[in-house]
Amino acid sequence: MQSSTNNQTQNNSGIGYYNPVPKDLSELILVLVNLIPLIGMWFWEWKLADLFILYWAESLIIAFFWYAKIIATMILNKDQRPSLIRGIPMFVFFTIHFGGFMFGHLFFIMSVFVFNNGAIEFGELIKSILENLNTVALPFAMIFISHSISFIQNFIVNKEYGKWNQKSGIGLPYGRIIVMHISVFLIAFLINSGKFLSPLSSGLIIITKIITDLRAHRKEHRLYR
Repeated sequence: MQSSTNNQTQNNSGIGYYNPVPKDLSELILVLVNLIPLIGMWFWEWKLADLFILYWAESLIIAFFWYAKIIATMILNKDQRPSLIRGIPMFVFFTIHFGGFMFGHLFFIMSVFVFNNGAIEFGELIKSILENLNTVALPFAMIFISHSISFIQNFIVNKEYGKWNQKSGIGLPYGRIIVMHISVFLIAFLINSGKFLSPLSSGLIIITKIITDLRAHRKEHRLYR
């Protein structure tokens, strides 16, 4: 009984959000998928830009499933349809604003980590982006699968769509994306400002990403319990 009380206290205070031990299948897959970039950093000679391009691309996946939640809620939860329909102008605004955010974020990554703050030609920029995206294609696919499993397990099977609404859902993409990227950028700049990463520093960056992902995942799903 005492142990149960202590666990509940930790969860209420937010300490449980940072527990690195996976609590269910979706969390286990989240951790395993986030460890894949270690292979790229240690054995495939990834650069820092490759890692950040992968995390940038994950932001697209997060936004994709945010829209998937809207569609699923409109189909499966009739009570929420009116409020979601009224929220269409906000969804359009988010699409435009998020598109600008993603473009600016990508330009920053390419400018700092690929072109070293030098002059950027449009043709070279596109070529470099495509090369980086090709490098991270496999882990990107695995991350998409991880988010798909979480979406199916939590949102559909556990019927989170019954409690999901515009008020609780509208801020989630930004909250999860911004916290993750700020944390990873800070760690990266603090421990290694060079173009290549050592095994130790890349491990610390990826661990930081896992912790922030678990925190965001648990905080998001706590809204529905």
